[in-house]
Order: sequence, then structure tokens, then C-alpha cells
Amino acid sequence: MRKTWTFKNGGGQKIPKGTRLIYADGHNLGFSVPSVQAEVKVGDCFEMEVQFSAPTECDHFSSGFSLESPDKRLFGEKVWCDIIVEDEQSDAMRVS
Repeated sequence: MRKTWTFKNGGGQKIPKGTRLIYADGHNLGFSVPSVQAEVKVGDCFEMEVQFSAPTECDHFSSGFSLESPDKRLFGEKVWCDIIVEDEQSDAMRVS
């Protein structure tokens, strides 16, 4: 399964090539770590796509991610992905 976020560079400087979207908080579901493939100018938009390993148990999973520059500085707001795995036979989700 995958989740794609579209970001806009609303800051005052370019976002450098090699900036990554890293796991920051929540459930660690086994995922890819995407990176910016080309410098992003101020005002431009770019996409980051994360490939997740699908959970097998019924539950609500939530993972947070942050942008990290090549020099390891976090910036921007954290983004989240919520995954709800339901029981196909009962149409109910187990909440713990």
C-alpha cells in the first residue's frame, strides 16, 4: 500500500535535492524512505510517496513523518497517515 503527499515549498529558500521524508512518530509499519530528486524552488510543489507494509491485524494504525534536509535538519510540519484494518467477515474493527 502507498500514500502520497503533495507539499508546497512555502519557505524562504530552496529545498535541496536529497531531502527525505523520515519516520518520526507512531506505528512503524515498515516503509520506504523517499527523497527529493531535484531541488525545489520557493513556491513550487513536490510529491513524496511512502510504500507501507500492510498490517494484518484489525486495528487503527497511525504514523507520522517529517521532512529532513541532507544536513539532518527537520523542517516543515509533520504529516500523518492513518490506516484502519477492518475484519472483512464482521465489518468491525477491533480497537485496543
